Amino acid sequence: MFFHILKYELKVAFRTKAVIFWLFAFPAILGTFFYIAFGNLYSEEQFEKIPVALVQVTEDRNFESTIDSVSEGEDGLFDIKRVGDRKAKKLLEDGKVAGIIYEDEEISLTVKNEGIKPTVIRFFLDQYKINSEMIARQIRENPLRIFTISQDMRAEIEPLINKELGSGNQDPYVQYFYNLLAMSCLFGALGGVAAVLRSQANTSALGARRCVAPVSKFTSMTASLAAQGAISFVCNSAAMLYLRYVLGVDFNVPLGMTLLILLAGSLNGLAVGYFVGALCRSESMSIPIVVGVMMFFCFMSGLMIGNMRAIVDLKAPWFNHVNPAALISDCFYALNMYENNARFTSNILILTGMTMVFMSAGALITGRKKYAAL
Repeated sequence: MFFHILKYELKVAFRTKAVIFWLFAFPAILGTFFYIAFGNLYSEEQFEKIPVALVQVTEDRNFESTIDSVSEGEDGLFDIKRVGDRKAKKLLEDGKVAGIIYEDEEISLTVKNEGIKPTVIRFFLDQYKINSEMIARQIRENPLRIFTISQDMRAEIEPLINKELGSGNQDPYVQYFYNLLAMSCLFGALGGVAAVLRSQANTSALGARRCVAPVSKFTSMTASLAAQGAISFVCNSAAMLYLRYVLGVDFNVPLGMTLLILLAGSLNGLAVGYFVGALCRSESMSIPIVVGVMMFFCFMSGLMIGNMRAIVDLKAPWFNHVNPAALISDCFYALNMYENNARFTSNILILTGMTMVFMSAGALITGRKKYAAL
């Protein structure tokens, strides 16, 4: 009887257009818009050398040696153009350089507009002046200290402890796709609500027939939940495959682990919907509550504002450990960025524990419901 109910629940779910739309079509459409909006932003934001015009009024070998050393290689800081004053002003006016450095007795800078690049140039020049004055003062006081100063300047100071990240996708915008999949998983809560509503005699005619059928309530409800969970997982997987292979979003997470996360997320969304549906007495109450709660979870995990999860982590770090959307998206992030799977394992265990709690609570509530007459 379990498989008989399961078969017909799957047929009903696949024929329900709203289910297919919210669990597959909507994430796919929203993911397409995300890809259009964020697809090339990260590559456009890659650091490039800052073009700078250098006008040599008087020769300063120390300064030239310093600025040449920080401009070497592909990851150098500046792209130096040694030109005359008139040519430098023309380049600045045309926006081909971010500033003009005048190499004179006093190093000076001329910029057209303020911004990040002029600020970087100004910071470099300020640091050079401070270090030059410090060295000159030390040498005047004690010429023999020039060797000690040289060693100190070469010493690498590391006030922070470096923590190696995995060779993952560094694109910060990929987190929006992680949160999109988390939202898709949590939309499975609608299936949990539907399973409850179709099993209660006071909410639907089908529920009344099921209550008088010679099948245990546990078997009927388990089959309904299994069908809804399977539909949610299949639709979420299809949406993920569309994002991954059609749009080309680089999740940098193995396919098997991605499916595991989607399975855990789908079951969690189903369990929350099951619990809310068991508490509420009608569809008009349960659906708005479920949608509102899930969208709040998604907002707090960073679906609408990218750094919202970090803000929550500073203000109320405990909330990220009970927010299913944050846990799902952080599972992807942990596998993408960290070689150690401890963070991923912790998230999966918490997510699974929450699923079991909501499932048990929903079963306890629905199991105790009785009807005086049908």
